[in-house]
Amino acid sequence: MINAISARFSIGKLEIEKAESKKIEESIRFKFDSIVNFLTKTSYSSIYILIDRVDELTFTANDAERAFQFLESILIDLPLLETQGVAFKFFLWDQTKEYYQSAGGRPDRLIEYSLDWSAAELEKVLSRRIETYSDGKVSRFDELLSGDANYDVHKMLAHFAHGSPRDLIRISKKIVDEHTRAGSFGEKIPFRTVKSGIIAFSVERARELYGAQMAELKKVHALNFTISILASEIFRISGQAARAKAQKWQNSGAVIKIGEVPNPGNRPQYLYGIVDPRLAVAVMSDSSIEEALEQYLLLCPHCKNLRIAYEGEITCPDCQGNFNAEDATTLGTYCAVEVK
Repeated sequence: MINAISARFSIGKLEIEKAESKKIEESIRFKFDSIVNFLTKTSYSSIYILIDRVDELTFTANDAERAFQFLESILIDLPLLETQGVAFKFFLWDQTKEYYQSAGGRPDRLIEYSLDWSAAELEKVLSRRIETYSDGKVSRFDELLSGDANYDVHKMLAHFAHGSPRDLIRISKKIVDEHTRAGSFGEKIPFRTVKSGIIAFSVERARELYGAQMAELKKVHALNFTISILASEIFRISGQAARAKAQKWQNSGAVIKIGEVPNPGNRPQYLYGIVDPRLAVAVMSDSSIEEALEQYLLLCPHCKNLRIAYEGEITCPDCQGNFNAEDATTLGTYCAVEVK
């Protein structure tokens, strides 16, 4: 069919070479160039190729390195990406950037954009959503509540969404589902239901995002730790095996290096910390939401992003600013309101 259409437009016959006469990579490139040549000589002036949801595949989920390796042959192939008449657009997990740069990625030749949603922007998203579905009658989530919360829940949800508009809607829905799943329910949602909804969503989302890493981190039962603690106190394994675990958790985006701790006689040890507040709540499942808000969910004093720590000197991975956890404003203080 393609050759018949090609003859109509005088493009020439599409020849598929045998695998044994040419390398597979060259054969695929030949076919790609032939299709581009065919399309641009018909009614299409340009071709856009969108690549998305790579981290949702079975063999790439929860592992940024494998997600990058899946696309590596395309991402670092400049002649392919700069093919005349073709534009590629990749929506990639931010955790893959480190591997892209290490493999020789060229940000000077390929334009990069970071899609970051601040908590303030997510508050607006939630307000617009509520206004739309209430015909303008309601604009904040707290207007759906019974008024017994000591916190601005609308702000809380924006931070627990962890930069994701989709998760913001999901966590709001989970709270409403918790309220309405009983046969009889009140007109307003009590704060205890808000708390159970946040915990249920946190456990659910943590399992989706981190899988086996969540189970291992629950054994650690700590928000911050060093390699020596993992090796000698938690898993009773060698330092090398503990480093491999920490690296695996980093690859999944579950933890990150947040500072250093003294190590007398040796160089300081890296301090690792959980990044996602949902994962922190799931790991510290015996703690209440109030404890999370008042003790370990902190706001970086420099960039105002959410950080997770109990104590010690912290280096914010977002802005690289340093601060003492004990001196930082907690999310509970930031969201505090007076109950009337």
